[in-house]
Amino acid sequence: MRGAEASLINGFLTGFARRQAERTLDLPGGFAALDDTFHRSRGDNQVVIDRPAELDPEALPALAERALGHLPSRLVGVLDDAPGLACAEPMRRAGYEHCALVVMLHTGPVPRSRSRHRR
Repeated sequence: MRGAEASLINGFLTGFARRQAERTLDLPGGFAALDDTFHRSRGDNQVVIDRPAELDPEALPALAERALGHLPSRLVGVLDDAPGLACAEPMRRAGYEHCALVVMLHTGPVPRSRSRHRR
């Protein structure tokens, strides 16, 4: 995915997490989106790293614990592939499991809908 598209998509994901949060906590390289009403929801309580150049991957587990330590679960997302992979090993050592969220961008022609419903 080209830089401009990736930047727009990451901006949307970051903005959505911030708007949905009851409160946010600024962290080096990103922020924690928190919502005490839904304290068991990983999607409503997460660390988002959207400025990975400002983050030491070895420091991420401690940052996540500082932000999410009061919760029963932890979710940390790094919105860039190479820095995300750099963070994977320190996070594994801290007990996290690595998984990838793949965002796909369709750039070809839009297929003709087979649906009878038109938009």
